[in-house]
Amino acid sequence: MKKLLTLFLMAAGVTAALAQTPVKGIIKDVSTGLTLSLVNITTDDGRYGTISNSEGNFRLYYGPQTKKIKLSYLGYFDYEIPLNDLPKDGVYFLEPKSFDLEEVVITNTPINELLEQLIKESKARLTSPLVLNTYYREFVNFNNEYVQFADGIVDYRLRKKGNKNKIKTDVFIKQSRALHLKDYKEGMMYLRPEDVRKSAANRCEFDLITTELLKGNTYKKYSFSIKTQQDSEGQTLNTISFTPKEDDGDDYVEGTIVYNPETNLILSMEARRFLSDKEAHSYNMLIARIQMVDFYYKSIFTTQDNEYRLYYASLHVAARIWKKNGYDNTYVFKNDLVVTKTGKDESVFESGIKMDKRSIYEMGQNYSEKYWETGNVLPLTDKEQQIIDSLEY
Repeated sequence: MKKLLTLFLMAAGVTAALAQTPVKGIIKDVSTGLTLSLVNITTDDGRYGTISNSEGNFRLYYGPQTKKIKLSYLGYFDYEIPLNDLPKDGVYFLEPKSFDLEEVVITNTPINELLEQLIKESKARLTSPLVLNTYYREFVNFNNEYVQFADGIVDYRLRKKGNKNKIKTDVFIKQSRALHLKDYKEGMMYLRPEDVRKSAANRCEFDLITTELLKGNTYKKYSFSIKTQQDSEGQTLNTISFTPKEDDGDDYVEGTIVYNPETNLILSMEARRFLSDKEAHSYNMLIARIQMVDFYYKSIFTTQDNEYRLYYASLHVAARIWKKNGYDNTYVFKNDLVVTKTGKDESVFESGIKMDKRSIYEMGQNYSEKYWETGNVLPLTDKEQQIIDSLEY
């Protein structure tokens, strides 16, 4: 996480081929009626997709050959619906799977070796070469006021190199927009804890595990437990939970890694800043001191049509930054990356601009249509729409 702190200071042609009338709706748990976020919604061929937002809402544009859409979510039964039989009220219900009681897994394999094995086998199964067409967005909040929003259509050409399957990506931006608070002085607006050019590659390198748990034998500072569950269809899922052994105020995280023990494929990684009773450490980073206030990380992978790939990633970071001269501010960053289409046709890189900036915002205004209205993007919540309405181009 210290590396992350250091970073603080240092498709028009696609949418034209999609249906003009999208599938819209809200997704709920059939048992509780609660809305479900981050549900994966794809076409029957798996080529077009999106996810539901934090309020359960989604919007999916699809290709001319599409006959059905499929909703899938970890812990729930898949739901496949023909386009001619969609619910008239736009409400889609998912049924939770019934799991056997959790059982603690006893293993003779050291946890670091297990994590290394999961990474090795997951990377070996990642489909490559593969083009990931994505929707990417980022919010910046400064001293409790939103000062920036940017989003865009970003293509990642992913491939593996060498015996260790090192993940490499070429990144092109097809369209983008950038909004900011009127009369706001920039500066901090360019800080980014994550480089958009490396977002997909880092997640496919399973960076949460490699940087937070394995680097420098950090895993020795954590307690681990593994629990297994089996659903009514016989599918087994294992969940590795980790939490710091000691509360010393350091920037530790706690979280979970879910994987399929039969295939050793990692399905999700989630982590948040460990809530310490002690004041968090601060670091002297060149021109200022910085202290982590909040941290949340999420990556989700899917297997469809024998294609194992990333489908969602998000990062939320809040930090306090101050100097001796009285400068004392809080900076908050949040991004989302949604895979909206996949393919092995690399011709998509013949158009667009090669990303040479760390953030979408720095790419400025670069769009030929309102892709946020006509494409597969993450729908805005009412609160998010209010934030954007308060900003200007």
